[in-house]
Amino acid sequence: MTTLYHLTARRNVRRILSEGFRDSVAGGRTRSGYAGVRFCDRPVTDDVDGPFAAVEIEVILSEQELSDFEGASAGASCREFFIPANRVNDHCLLHVISDAEFRALAVRASR
Repeated sequence: MTTLYHLTARRNVRRILSEGFRDSVAGGRTRSGYAGVRFCDRPVTDDVDGPFAAVEIEVILSEQELSDFEGASAGASCREFFIPANRVNDHCLLHVISDAEFRALAVRASR
């Protein structure tokens, strides 16, 4: 099992927990021409602007399965994965972590 991280605005957390993730389409933080949900292998705060919440995702996928969804974004500070929402919703456990927990994880990951 691999733990991945997804950042979202605080207002989205309740909807994600009740309805699941939705695919993002090209633009925003996804690579052009791809639909999916963006995850990183570590907490990343450098692209966050304003209030946010971190959703810790315990993805039940093997490293081999994850490699099918790995993206190579120029200048990325983490390994990025763009996983279809239906795959995430069917194969993961969600856990919301506090801002303080997230920032502590981010500090440890940057060392």
